[in-house]
Amino acid sequence: MKTKQNISDALNYEDVDTPEAIAAVMQQEDGKKLTVRLLDKLPGGRDRWYIKREFGMTHLCERSRAKRRFRFLLAHTDGPTEIDSRQLRELNPCYFAAAVARNKKRMVIKNNADELQAIANSVNRLDQAVDTIAREYEYLVNKVDGYKLMRLTGCDKIQQMAFLRYDRKGEE
Repeated sequence: MKTKQNISDALNYEDVDTPEAIAAVMQQEDGKKLTVRLLDKLPGGRDRWYIKREFGMTHLCERSRAKRRFRFLLAHTDGPTEIDSRQLRELNPCYFAAAVARNKKRMVIKNNADELQAIANSVNRLDQAVDTIAREYEYLVNKVDGYKLMRLTGCDKIQQMAFLRYDRKGEE
């Protein structure tokens, strides 16, 4: 069962300082040719960042094994390009304006105990529903093969139910 505290803890604020630091460095370097020398000026330097050019795009990528790491689209070319701080913000709103908006929304929720409880209750109901669906799917798939099960239920999403079953196993 999820509690208000679980929900509050899960609503972590996104890092907006790192993108802003990168934008500040890129603003100082505006108009210059994009080279690996830029990496030395970024927080963490070459140990933390690398430039990746592939599939007609140029990215600034974070060297990290973390699940959530930064990957900024710099240009829609994998050839030579110039540094453009304005384009950095336009091509990556998820790290700038959208992240600020998400953090603001999370702060409003975290400061409202009733809203946290309502979200916790909803998450608990959803957990129960997913568990019920997974149990019913297990029962039916053991009785009827998947293709026939799709035909019987008229549900083309029945295969997605199998994924629910596997996704939930690691949470127990």
